[in-house]
Formats: sequence, C-alpha cells, structure tokens
Amino acid sequence: MITDTHKAIESLMKASKNPKKYAEELVGIINESKGELPTNSDLKLLRSEAKEDIANLKYDIVKWMIGIFIATMAINLTAIGFLARLLLK
Repeated sequence: MITDTHKAIESLMKASKNPKKYAEELVGIINESKGELPTNSDLKLLRSEAKEDIANLKYDIVKWMIGIFIATMAINLTAIGFLARLLLK
C-alpha cells in the first residue's frame, strides 16, 4: 500500500509532461508499494486464523442459544406452575 498518496500524486503530476520521467515515477511508486503486499503464506495464516475465530464464534453462539433456551423453559414452567396454583384454588 502506498502510505503517502499525496506525495505519489504530486510526483506523477510533475512528471506528466515528460513520458519517460512519468514512467520512472510510476515504476518507483509501484516498487515502493511492493514490499508492503502480503505473501501467500501471510494470506494462508490469516485464513487459518479467521477460520479459528469463526469456529470460536459458532461455539459461543450455540452456548448462548442453549442458555437462553434453558432460561426460557424455566420462565415458562414457573409461569405454568403459578397459573396452575391460581386456577386450582
């Protein structure tokens, strides 16, 4: 990635009247940004980390769903018991 885009634009604008200078500036900007591009191994590592994060999120979602289900059932059973006592008196 080019961190200083303003500098890159300025250098290209100054060189725009001379095609050779423009080409040299453009190649220089591209070469400057090449060192910052991710490699295949970087992308594979990022992908494996993302898969691990997704698996952990799925586990957390299931855990919360089970907890909410149990809490809902407890509330419903309590409400049914309360209503049964009121109706049977």
